[in-house]
Amino acid sequence: MLFSERYGYKKAKMLKPDEMPHSLKTKIWNTFYVFIFRKAEVFERNNPPTKLYAFTLHLWDLFFEKDLSMIIDAPPRIIIRKISRSFFSLKWFRIYDFIEFIFKYLPEDCFPDFIGTHEFQDMISDLFRIEKVPYQIVHGLIIPLLADEERSEIEKILNIPDTFTPVREHLNKALNLWADRQKPDYQNSIKESILAIESLVMIIEGEKGTLTKLIEKLNIHPQMKQGFKNLYNWTSDDSGIRHGESGESFPCDETEARYMLITSSAFINYIINIMEK
Repeated sequence: MLFSERYGYKKAKMLKPDEMPHSLKTKIWNTFYVFIFRKAEVFERNNPPTKLYAFTLHLWDLFFEKDLSMIIDAPPRIIIRKISRSFFSLKWFRIYDFIEFIFKYLPEDCFPDFIGTHEFQDMISDLFRIEKVPYQIVHGLIIPLLADEERSEIEKILNIPDTFTPVREHLNKALNLWADRQKPDYQNSIKESILAIESLVMIIEGEKGTLTKLIEKLNIHPQMKQGFKNLYNWTSDDSGIRHGESGESFPCDETEARYMLITSSAFINYIINIMEK
């Protein structure tokens, strides 16, 4: 915290979810420019093209959806300038899309001295904290702020062994559906969270079945079993999201979806820890 903030001359407050001041947009661009786009010495077109140059064409084509002939024969500084202009014309939510696109598609070995995707992600996360951005980055995905312990539980699931791949896939879907900034799908996020637990129990017991049936075989406290049976039934009643037989809308919002995501993650980590012991 700088002098002006410590002594109250500058008030530090959290940005609104849809707030993207020009200063923040500039700092995000500067971070990407310094650590990626300024590396013009490996940006030159070769045959075959360098991975950074190929990624830049990918960015221009798939993210900005612009004519490749505008940059394909241009020198590096012109390409970067065009990308910069396109970047600063983006709306606030597309800036976050840009960040996720970089995390998803930038090759780890695009140039020799690249610090690595994980370290680069940490830099953007630090920028978010400093600028009071109401989002955080988990596994390359920008999501609403969570407590450190909550984020840790989710991150553990997204990095579990391949033995539990279906569990990881369900939790990843739940996270994406909950974190979607334009069209969040809380009903299906809750569904995927409970399906992650169901998948875990099926893998452990080596048989198919419902959570309410198979959870009885787990060596955990009876009240804990009953608690997750109740959660399962809550998502499976007549107007529930798993069956929805009545056609009625399931009464849930961001709060319920967040609760199920975190609770399911914590329970899965708990069961896996028990198995390891």
